[in-house]
Amino acid sequence: MRTGTDHPSGPLVLTLDAGGTNWNFAAIQDGKVVGVPIYLPAEPADLTRALAQMVRGFQSLIDQFSHKPVAISFAFPGPADYRRGVIGKLPNLPAFQGSVALGPYLRDHFKLPVWINNDGDLFALGEATYGILPWINKLLASGEGRSGPFRHLIGITLGTGFGAGIVINGKIFDGDTGIGGELWQLRNVLNPLEGVEETLSIRGVRRLYGELLGRKPALSPQPAEIAVLATALEASAEREAARAAWRHFGKVLGETLANLLAMLNCNLVLGGGLSGAYPLFIEAVIEEMEGTFYRPWEGRETPRLVAQVLDLEKEAGQQGFQAQVVKSCVVPQSKREVPYRSRHVLGIAKTRLGTSEAVFSGAYEYALDALGLRNSRSG
Repeated sequence: MRTGTDHPSGPLVLTLDAGGTNWNFAAIQDGKVVGVPIYLPAEPADLTRALAQMVRGFQSLIDQFSHKPVAISFAFPGPADYRRGVIGKLPNLPAFQGSVALGPYLRDHFKLPVWINNDGDLFALGEATYGILPWINKLLASGEGRSGPFRHLIGITLGTGFGAGIVINGKIFDGDTGIGGELWQLRNVLNPLEGVEETLSIRGVRRLYGELLGRKPALSPQPAEIAVLATALEASAEREAARAAWRHFGKVLGETLANLLAMLNCNLVLGGGLSGAYPLFIEAVIEEMEGTFYRPWEGRETPRLVAQVLDLEKEAGQQGFQAQVVKSCVVPQSKREVPYRSRHVLGIAKTRLGTSEAVFSGAYEYALDALGLRNSRSG
């Protein structure tokens, strides 16, 4: 985790990583963690105790500093009306059984502005501001010329569930009613009766592995162990099932991302615990995005995507990305030349900040933007 300098100068924002088991509180200044983070057990079953624990965590942060924070900004599970700070019925936190005005409660208690968002949105914003997007633009700057830096990003979190966030021009895209980017609701290419989250999640990987071996998913190991099995040197049924499970995972993820890129045309960053298995599924992801559509009335195939997506975790992918060229052509019946992009290239890579830190950083940037204090660093 990045920590701040000895003399941070920016506004102080309090944030929280709210899991079903533990709540991790942190203070952010200049985009980095300052002071000592607070780790408290979640109170998932009792609302009164949950609210008291949340107050305790934020107050413990406040007590560490001589200056007052400007806001509280954090991610919390949905469903929720995030714009109003009202939390819905949460399966992993049964204390929240619908219509809990958490944002207004904390605002009243601490006399501070409070913003609550989806973790996928804040992950994408953090990576766009401090992580992958600055890294991509720096990588591009060392290559051949192109017209301007990248400004948009899709962030994907792969873990207990399938989360996502979309950043357009340095701002979270949340749609007209505040719930944009609910990508877990997309159709699953392996089973059209299911959503993609039934594959792109911890339970999904375990189920894939178990089905391939004819076992109940409950008897399957955790994804980290399935990843180890996939890299075993000695051939076995378990190794082949593990490799196939990650290939199926990659196929579903690739199809999902291809649908997104056809509409949004921007770079991709993956986070969450399952992104640690990136080398095991990324080839299947790229293969799916490099697929084709068949046009029967023309008797030919066309590319699945106009843009080529390169794996920026590999040197070859970085080199191909840097080779983007802006050429020039002559305007008909004149001698004037105009630039044009000769090829469309996008990148995919793992988080550069770490998932939790990206969420913290995104929460910080969101608060500064809402307060009119944000100095965007996403370009």
